Formats: sequence, structure tokens, C-alpha cells
Amino acid sequence: MIECAIETGVLIESYPNDSRGPSCLLLGYSSEDRPLHVVCGKLDDDELLIITAYEPSVTEWKSDWQTRKGGDEL
Repeated sequence: MIECAIETGVLIESYPNDSRGPSCLLLGYSSEDRPLHVVCGKLDDDELLIITAYEPSVTEWKSDWQTRKGGDEL
């Protein structure tokens, strides 16, 4: 599921100053068309570090799964 999400993913947030090293948040879809958020960084030229992967919550994300909801929308 994670590999499929990364292969189809789009960058939605970048974290250049993350304490674990530069990382980013991708939105991709599983082979079952379920949205997945994958936070990943780069270990070296050939290796990707997967920090976490999760299904985005409707309480935190708008229906495009790319836009965070504001505090007044929760």
C-alpha cells in the first residue's frame, strides 16, 4: 500500500527543518484507491526513509486530502 501511494503520490507539504532531517508529506492512493499520507525523508541517493504512513482523517483534512482544515472547521 505504501509503495503504491509513493509511486502515485504528490507532494503536499515540505519540512526542510525537520529534526529528523529534511522530509515531506506525500498524498498517494493505495491499489484499493484509499488515500494515504506518507511522511518520508531521504537517506541517500538511492534510499527513501519512510517516517510514517496513515490514512488522513476527515476531521483534519478537507475532501481533497491535500488541504488542512482550519481550527474553525473542526
